[in-house]
Amino acid sequence: MTRPRSPVIAVCNQKGGVAKTTTTAALAQAAADTGCRVLVIDLDPQGNLTTMMLDGPPTAVGAYGMTVDPDRVAGATFPEDAVQPTSAAWSPRIDISPGGPELVEVDRDTNHEQVGRLRRVLHGKDERGRLDGYDVILLDCPPGLGRLLVGGLRAADSALLVTEPSAASVAGLGQIGNTIASLHRSFETTAPQVAAVLVGRYRACLEHDYRLAEIRRTYGPLVLAGHVPERAAVADAASAWRPVQSLTSPGARAVTDVVARMWAELAARLDIRAEVPA
Repeated sequence: MTRPRSPVIAVCNQKGGVAKTTTTAALAQAAADTGCRVLVIDLDPQGNLTTMMLDGPPTAVGAYGMTVDPDRVAGATFPEDAVQPTSAAWSPRIDISPGGPELVEVDRDTNHEQVGRLRRVLHGKDERGRLDGYDVILLDCPPGLGRLLVGGLRAADSALLVTEPSAASVAGLGQIGNTIASLHRSFETTAPQVAAVLVGRYRACLEHDYRLAEIRRTYGPLVLAGHVPERAAVADAASAWRPVQSLTSPGARAVTDVVARMWAELAARLDIRAEVPA
């Protein structure tokens, strides 16, 4: 029996600096801890997720190879040349398709085929091979409204909207929602569907409480239960190139617990289960 195609989740918000990358990393580790085989794809030219998850420079053509004109990476095959294992600090169940500054070239590509290239790869329609064997694929999408973001959304089945409880970030949620609706109209498709809204970087203050209530009022049942607290442990883990789940401070444990619950809720909504039990 042929294994079903891996579900693809775009982690996104059109505003930058809302913890999309650290959220992607934490969710990947949480999913792996439940037994899932996870592929993370770094679509951001800043390459912060790649830096966090690798010991050194990338060895794979990565996200660039899946989104650029194939002639630029002639001879590359999937998955052999597109992904690589993460460092020993991360679960061995996680692979990464690295990103970096070369993705800027992709964002400037005006070829009409560009925004569909990643979709072709992830949907098994690229003649260079398939990316099979994963229980879930997470796309760390860049902010703004460039071709990398649009291509990531085109490739995704579902979108996870990440926000912090601030006015600018909430506005970014509205913008990404409008972008997804525009894609539905332009490409006559229902994908991606907004699967959930995840609230992070929460501090106990009046402004955050007000914005949190606003988010829940606006997005209702789409909002995942709870919120990721703002803790120094998240930055400490990122600086140490390791998952926050590996730290033992009270702050790290608080983040780990809520992210595990959020992943369980998201996986249940999307019927994502490990192929082999943990």
